[in-house]
Amino acid sequence: GGTGDDNVYYKNYNATSWTDAAVDLDGGAGSSSDISADLDGQPNNESIHIAFKNSTDSDVSYCKLAVTRSAANTISSIGSCTLFDIDTYDNTARPSLIIANKGEGAGKEKVAIAWASNPLSGGTKQGEIRFLQCDVADGCDVAAEWKNASEANSGTMPSAAETRVSADFIELHTGRYANA
Repeated sequence: GGTGDDNVYYKNYNATSWTDAAVDLDGGAGSSSDISADLDGQPNNESIHIAFKNSTDSDVSYCKLAVTRSAANTISSIGSCTLFDIDTYDNTARPSLIIANKGEGAGKEKVAIAWASNPLSGGTKQGEIRFLQCDVADGCDVAAEWKNASEANSGTMPSAAETRVSADFIELHTGRYANA
């Protein structure tokens, strides 16, 4: 986590200390927490994909950081990201991100994010797990590029109501799976 621009550090294989990449994941608003990240499989053009929760509003946010490498394959810099809110419903928690099918190319390599959401219905928490995915080749920086598991619905975030409609979710209190 951290505040300010102290969210991303890296250490090259031949280094003795960590380097502050001076990247601010949350745009200076509070601190980022529950950070989950993975590298995609794009050779010579790899990116770090990150999902996290912003402490000031509990949004589940996503960003992609470009990694620049030297001829010796060491990291020379990590670019800043444009913040994209996956879910702005203020009862979100614990985002988890993974890159599936690494190195398989356009249409196959996917960013997948799952997170907890505890919306209230009649005073009772519903305990949902929500999921969206995006094709790495699409860029993943606009809502229309994010899809549910079947890729039938696109994520029209950042509206919380629209996220609930387009993301897959599991209602834990009833054990019922839904794609609403």
